[in-house]
Parts: sequence; C-alpha cells; structure tokens
Amino acid sequence: MASILTLFFPEAAIFRALRSVRALRMVVRSPQLKVVFISLWRSFPAIANVVLFISLFWIMFAILGVSLFAGKYGTCNDANIMDQVNCIGRFNATCT
Repeated sequence: MASILTLFFPEAAIFRALRSVRALRMVVRSPQLKVVFISLWRSFPAIANVVLFISLFWIMFAILGVSLFAGKYGTCNDANIMDQVNCIGRFNATCT
C-alpha cells in the first residue's frame, strides 16, 4: 500500500521512515527497556555537558595549533623556484 502511494506522491516516502518508530512500542511493553530509556533520557544533560566541555577544549587547541603552525608547512613543489615569493599557484611535480 505504501509503495503504491509513493508512486503517485513521492513526498509520502517520508512516512516510511516513521515506521522505525514502531520499535519504540516495545519500550511501553517491557519494564526493563523502560528503565533503560528513562536512564538514558535522564543522563542526557550530563552527557551534553561533557560533550560541550570537550568541544571547548578541542576548539581551543585547534585555534592554538592554527596560530602556532600557520605557514610553517607551506612549501613550493617547483624545483626551479628558490624563494617563496615567486611560488604562486600549484605546480605539478613531474616524475623522472
């Protein structure tokens, strides 16, 4: 039925994705799964705090790395050019 519907209305394919929500009905029927999902839901703010804290450190060290190593790894791959000022663009290295 759903595949016939998508022939005439391709936008209705989004409703197929909603079929995966049917698995959540097991949470209502099983007390053990209910405990697991409630625990995950209650721990979400703490997990979000940890992710935010780690992200701040990651951004801090990324900014530090960019400022420390800015321009240090820039090299010209054309052997005929001796200084960095004349090295404009990207040169193809030929294999000999």
